[in-house]
Amino acid sequence: MESMEKELILVLILGGLASLDSTEAFQSMWSQPLVSGPLIGWLWGDLKAGLLIGVLLQLLWLGYLPLGVAVFPDAGVGGIVGATAFLHLQDQVIFDFYKVTLLILLFSLIVSYFSGWLILKNRFWNVKLVHKVEKHLAQGRHKLNYYFCLALLVSFSRGALTALLGYLAVLFITELLAARLAVIPDSFFDFLLPSVYGFGLASLFFFFGKLKNSPFLLGGAVLGLVVVLV
Repeated sequence: MESMEKELILVLILGGLASLDSTEAFQSMWSQPLVSGPLIGWLWGDLKAGLLIGVLLQLLWLGYLPLGVAVFPDAGVGGIVGATAFLHLQDQVIFDFYKVTLLILLFSLIVSYFSGWLILKNRFWNVKLVHKVEKHLAQGRHKLNYYFCLALLVSFSRGALTALLGYLAVLFITELLAARLAVIPDSFFDFLLPSVYGFGLASLFFFFGKLKNSPFLLGGAVLGLVVVLV
């Protein structure tokens, strides 16, 4: 129980900081899974596993790298959820790598879209906050620090709570589905790694804005599958 409590606190803090890093504060890009994964692995005492899941998660959002702005979906919070869930579940007695990893990647992606939707809602709230700042400035009342801190607190809380709820949900659903899929050999899902690599590399075409190259997205996945079959 004590270990679980520490994990939940860690998810809360990292989720909140990842939210700030994505937009309002640092924009150092440490919240990208390629960096946050190894960081979480180090905190968990398994740097190698953190690097592995960090790379796989990063490939999901490779076409959505935030250069100066926050993007949709939210890879920061999604990456925190995916990495922590993976590191937690790998300590289980029965751990089917391909099966569990596939489920974690899928549900982390869903969490990232939900978190991205919350970011959009947060921005609408920030617009209202700006109007309040303008009103107080017009009245000669300087409350910039107050509203600035309030905006940071809201963003941190949003990321922290989303990461915590997402973490618990991903753990529960992954454990449930993994148990129900136990009759299927884990080797049946060994197409996962080459498919994700192909998906990530193909998604770079979207990063450069060339939507006409969308067939490469499918081509990358197909190539990964071919590698497995051959």
